[in-house]
Amino acid sequence: MITVSFVLLLFSGGVLEGYRHYENLSECLAVKRKIKRETVRLDNFDSRWVCQKMTVELQQGPDGRYNITRLITEVKQ
Repeated sequence: MITVSFVLLLFSGGVLEGYRHYENLSECLAVKRKIKRETVRLDNFDSRWVCQKMTVELQQGPDGRYNITRLITEVKQ
């Protein structure tokens, strides 16, 4: 299924290391704030963890949750 979604992206050294799909921006930012509280203080935290609205391909996993199988493109606002 191809859809527009909010994605929490993790960058390390300018390279995309991981990502996770969220239903809305509020949920994405809440998870980002939780990670920020629970990790060691980093000067570059906001450039490492980014919430972006993107077009993605999702597939439902065995647990019923949707997971990103492919990042298609960033949605311009």
